[in-house]
Amino acid sequence: MINKYYTYKSALKVLDLSKQGLDRALQNIEIVNQKYSLGMCTHLEVKNASIAYKESLLNFETAKQNAELSKDSLKIRLGIDDNVGFDLKDDIDISNVIYPVSLEEDTKKALI
Repeated sequence: MINKYYTYKSALKVLDLSKQGLDRALQNIEIVNQKYSLGMCTHLEVKNASIAYKESLLNFETAKQNAELSKDSLKIRLGIDDNVGFDLKDDIDISNVIYPVSLEEDTKKALI
């Protein structure tokens, strides 16, 4: 189960990075088109920017599908129904929880 968790966590990170790459590729297309309209770059550079954008879009869609597949795999492993919402949290806030801690007592209990 831990493997499924980390696979899903990794897929979400890849999805985030591929979204960033897609955004940069879109910005690059806009810049190249502006340069082309001003005569500052060639038609080949416009085509290259377009191809890079399409590749980034494909990478993003693939990452999105992989994230969904790994999420579904984790939900199956945990026994969670498809129609139940599911969100992955990395942090746990225990600042409001007070635990009575006694190393000596806890050690005795553990050794019993």
